[in-house]
Amino acid sequence: MARFMFPRFKAELLRKTIDVTLAGETGIKAYAFDTGTYAITSVDQFYSDVSTGVVGAGVTMTNVTVSDDGEVDWDDFTFPSLSGATVEGIVYTLQHTALSQDLLVYYDDDANFTPVGENVNVTFTGAYVFKL
Repeated sequence: MARFMFPRFKAELLRKTIDVTLAGETGIKAYAFDTGTYAITSVDQFYSDVSTGVVGAGVTMTNVTVSDDGEVDWDDFTFPSLSGATVEGIVYTLQHTALSQDLLVYYDDDANFTPVGENVNVTFTGAYVFKL
């Protein structure tokens, strides 16, 4: 199981390049990810670094919030009609003019399936998605 924030994301937070809501101009996107196609690492910085591992289209997150404790959350979401290669994880990107598709966080919790063209629901069981 891998779960991490990308170092560039943390650095840009400290530089105040990212707005307080993390929503940017067009928000945060989630992409289903195939680790058999590309081995994602914390050295990666941009969507273009990892795009060969992406399965299907990205989904924009809704109701992004940041608590006073640094807990970042957004609504559960659905990858619609996902099909293609196996999926072992999800990579999140920030869609922002100053930080064009910077990688935010990566999760591979409980993901290991081959999509068959059906909707795939992603539900968060904790109080937040990640904590700064």
